[in-house]
Amino acid sequence: MLFKIRINKISATAYIPREIIAQGFHGEAKVVVGALTAVIIKPDTSKELAIQSLELTIAQLRLSEGWEPAQAEPVEAPTS
Repeated sequence: MLFKIRINKISATAYIPREIIAQGFHGEAKVVVGALTAVIIKPDTSKELAIQSLELTIAQLRLSEGWEPAQAEPVEAPTS
């Protein structure tokens, strides 16, 4: 599934859709960064499972026709 994540470069804050968090992407997740991509890996995911998941994601990207993200609920910025 494709989502948009809003990143504020001034505050270094990323606003992640609730749908992603509900799938277990919270706590101390790992992020692997390449030149044009970043991959968030759920906590306690083995290297082998992460690689299998990435291979499936690459296959989905190759088959996808558009780059329109799934509709996510708007996330409000936390207030101080």
